[in-house]
Parts: sequence; structure tokens; C-alpha cells
Amino acid sequence: MKSGRNPFRVMSVVMLLLVTFCIIFPIISLLSIVYVRSIRQMEEMMTQRILAETASYAEILEQELQAIRLQNYNVLSDRTVTTLPVWFEREAQDSYFVLRLQAVQASLDAIIYGHDIIENVTIYYPRISRKVTSTSQSTYEEEKEGVEKIISQTEETKVWADAEHIVFWASSSFGDQTAYEDMNVVILTVLSKYGLESYLDRLVGDTGNGFALSAGGWDYGGFFVSTGSGLSADILPQEPDGDGHLMVELQGNSFLLSWAEVDGEMTFYQLSPFDRIQEPLRGWYQARIFFIFLLLCLLLLFTAAFYLMIQRPINHAKNTFMRMEKGELGVQMGSSWYVEFQNMYSQFDSMSRRIQDLVEREYELRLLNYRAQMKQLQHQINPHFLYNTYFVLRGLLQEEEYDQALQMSDVIGRYLKYITLSDRGEATLEEEVEHAKAYAQIQQIRFSKRVKICFAECPEKIAKRRVPKLIIQPLLENAFDHAIKDKLSGGFIRVRYICEPQLAHIYVEDNGEKLTDDMLAGLSQMLSSREPLLGESVALLNIHKRLVLMYGEGSGLFVSRSELGGLCCELVIRWKQDEKSGLSGEGNEYEKNPCGGR
Repeated sequence: MKSGRNPFRVMSVVMLLLVTFCIIFPIISLLSIVYVRSIRQMEEMMTQRILAETASYAEILEQELQAIRLQNYNVLSDRTVTTLPVWFEREAQDSYFVLRLQAVQASLDAIIYGHDIIENVTIYYPRISRKVTSTSQSTYEEEKEGVEKIISQTEETKVWADAEHIVFWASSSFGDQTAYEDMNVVILTVLSKYGLESYLDRLVGDTGNGFALSAGGWDYGGFFVSTGSGLSADILPQEPDGDGHLMVELQGNSFLLSWAEVDGEMTFYQLSPFDRIQEPLRGWYQARIFFIFLLLCLLLLFTAAFYLMIQRPINHAKNTFMRMEKGELGVQMGSSWYVEFQNMYSQFDSMSRRIQDLVEREYELRLLNYRAQMKQLQHQINPHFLYNTYFVLRGLLQEEEYDQALQMSDVIGRYLKYITLSDRGEATLEEEVEHAKAYAQIQQIRFSKRVKICFAECPEKIAKRRVPKLIIQPLLENAFDHAIKDKLSGGFIRVRYICEPQLAHIYVEDNGEKLTDDMLAGLSQMLSSREPLLGESVALLNIHKRLVLMYGEGSGLFVSRSELGGLCCELVIRWKQDEKSGLSGEGNEYEKNPCGGR
């Protein structure tokens, strides 16, 4: 079998070598022809890359400034900000005024701390000569002239700059008034020179480039900040128009100076050493032919060998894994020409067969265990009600209330028929509700006029759904035992339903007065724990576990405080996706409920 495979492998190598040489030699000739042209193209490409980089940095900074402007206009549109002068003019400034002022200052704080380049933000109210900062509020007579100067000189651009600051401002006025004294609110944002310098420092990194930002005509005392190597105001163009670039000489070295407009009133500069542009190209030029030749040879050889010896077997294995992931647990890989993959294939086939056997066994074991647990939990709860019913009937006979005892005996008969009719631990929800109503009749005989029990009509869309037996009646019994039995009058229990898509809620609520927050927390903890069924709350935990066993996680019994004042027990039944629950998408209402309140 080996002799049959070897010729194929030798021929494959020969063919790969022939193809490689036939392709590489024409490539070498072509590279020689386009060598000079490619150098020029690479230099132009590197230059364009730097110009694009400059434009990108400028765009990022402009987006930052636009975000600041947007936040300023958001502050101006805030009703709390625009109505604050009314509160300043009041003689008595109460706590409500303090809260409004703090809200405004919090907005200013959010702007300052949201941008590293902001030094401070101030709101001015020209009509009342007051200002609000992020930390204080006061009059500003001393600053009034400076603020008026900034606004009057920059009515169109709304950007003002001097040697140390860049100021953005925005205002809101009544009607078409544009004079400073007629403005309702003015917000001034001062950019920090240190913050802008730090911003430029982050751009420098280890590039060796220089960066600068100018505004307001730096040549006549405007704002200018720079960082990095050799970038000063002396080498910048006097009146840059939009974006551009030029070559400059500094100390005998050539640099590429590029700039881009920022926000219409500022200019962003980048100074890049020309040697750094050419440096990565020089090494690439020298090793260009050798690396291309070597790369193509290795690439062709490796591609062919990789595909035949590795990639194709791996693709086969991957496809087999995907089939197993989709549920084909018994899928087999088969055989391979290569020993390493054949060993893996054989081990996978053996594992696949074993997994198939284990899954089948596990499924059977879980099914048997599920049925055993359901039967055990069912039997555990059945005697619980019988004990209580026996004592109620005994009490009626002792009190010689024979009519009620006869009525109770009839109801008990219906109860026993329900729980002994079938070995199955399931019934329709409609049957379970009727069983709970039978229990309620017994308790109303026992408690006479001390308690009222109200059942909403079971919705038709879930009435025929199968549920575990004894999930509602024990909740009624719990309400009687712990909330109603000590009430002399006014006891109330309500049963209602809410339907949602793939989900049903059944609520059993009472108006008991003994439920404390600690007791409610204890019940919730007991239901969420995985401890064995012990204690007085066996019925509640029993119901919860049966619902989880039958419907999975998300279903079960959950407790909370009812709007009636007592305990609210919520049964959540999450129908499986592949079942036809018949539930509509409307949800959030229980049908024909005659007891929405007490």
C-alpha cells in the first residue's frame, strides 16, 4: 500500500517545483522593470498616508470640539438652566432652589470631566449679572467687560482665542435680540492650554513627529501650542487656507509639514521628518527581490503540502465535528492515508460510538429518575391534606353539625376520587382548579363566614394544559394554616391567572397579617435552596420542585407580599417552545376575573 502512495507524493513535489520556477522567473523580470516606478509610488503613498493621518487627527479633535458644542447647547436648552434667574431674583431661596442649582452645576461638571481639554465652563446671566460655575455661583461685575468683548468680537464664529486660551461660547436670547445685555443665558467653555498640550503629547508617542494647534491668528498674539520635535510658529505658513502640506528645512534636515483645518477657526499641524518617511522603504528596497522570491517558493510548496497533508484531513474532521454538534452522535470519520490522522480518526470513531451508548443510557436513566421523583413527591404531599381533612370532619361531628359533615363527606369523596383516579401525577389545569375549589368548600364549611375565597375563571387557552397534581390546593391550605385560621372575620383568599406567550402565572393571595419581612425572606431562601424536603413548608417546596422537574428552570413557585397585605404565591409555568400552548401575545391580564379586589 505504501508503494502505491509514494509515486503520487514524488510527482506532487516535482509538479510543485516546476510550477514554482515557471511563475517566479517572470515575476523577477517584472519587478526589475517596475522597480523605479514603485519607489516613487511608495514615497507618494507614504506622503499621502501622513496627510491622511493629519486629517484624521484633525477630524478627531474637531469631533471632540463638536461634542463640547453640542453639550453646551444641551445645557442651554435645559429648562432648569433657563429658569434659574427667576430663583436668583427671589428673596427667599429654599431647598428647591438649591437642588436646581446643584443640577445645573452637575451638568457643568459632566462637561468638564468628560473632556480632558476643558479648563472650566461658566454660565452667565447678563440680565441679572450673575454667573454659575461647577463649584459656585456669584455676581461677575469684574468679568462683565471681558465677556462682552469676547461675544462682540466673535458673533459669527463663536470662537475666541488669545495667547493662553481658546473660548467657545453659545447663548440663548428672547426673540431676535443679539446684544449681550439682551441675552438670557450665555455659556463659555475655556479650553486648557495644558490639556491641549497633553492631547498633542499623546499623539507624539515614539513617532518623532511634532504637532501643533493654532487659533485666532497666532502671528498677532493668538493661541499657539506645540509639542514634539522642532515645531515652532516661525516655520508655519502665515495664512493657511484649508488643508495642505509643504517641505521645510530645519537645521539641514528635510521635514514634511502638513496641516488641516479644525472647526473652521483652528489649524492642526504635523511635522514629520522626511528621513523617517524613507527609512522603512530603504530596507524594503534592499530585501525586496530576495524576500519575494523566497516567500513565493515557500508559499507554493507549503500551500500544496499543507492542503494535501493537513488541511484536507482537518476539513474532513471539522465537518464531522459539526455533524456531531448538530446531533449525529454516531457519525464516523472513516480512514485516512496518513497514519497520524488515521489514529485520530479511529479514536474519534471509538469515542463517537461510546458517546452514543452513554447518551442513550443517560437518557433512559434520567427518564426513570424523573418518573421516580415525580411519584415520590406526589406521594409525599397526598397524605398532608388527608390529615387536616380528617380533623375538620371529626370537629364537625363533635359539634353535631351533621348537615355540614354530610356535605363535607361528599366533597371529600370527590377529593379522594381525584387523587386515586389514576397513577399518573398529572391532570389538566381545569381539573386541578376544580379540586382546589372542593378544598375551598371544605374550609368554608369549617370557617363559616370568617373567610371568603374568590376564584377567577380559568382561562380557556390554558384550561386543558396538563400540570402536576396538587399544586393549587396546598397553597390554599397554607393560606388557611398560616394567615386565615386565627382571623375572626374578614379573611380573604384570591386565585387569579395571567397568560403570556409560552408562559402562565397562577396567583394565590391572602390578606393575612402575620407575614413579616423576615418570614418572607426565609420562604424565598427555602424555595431557592436545594436542601431535602423538611419542616412545615414541605408542601411549598414540594410544589416548587415538581414544577422545576416538569417544566425546567424558570418555572416553579415564587413568593412575595400580596397587595392584599398577606402572602402572594405565584406559580410560574414556562411551556416548552415545541409545545402548542395556545397562549396569545397580548398577555398581562387574567380572564373574566370576578375578584380583582376584595
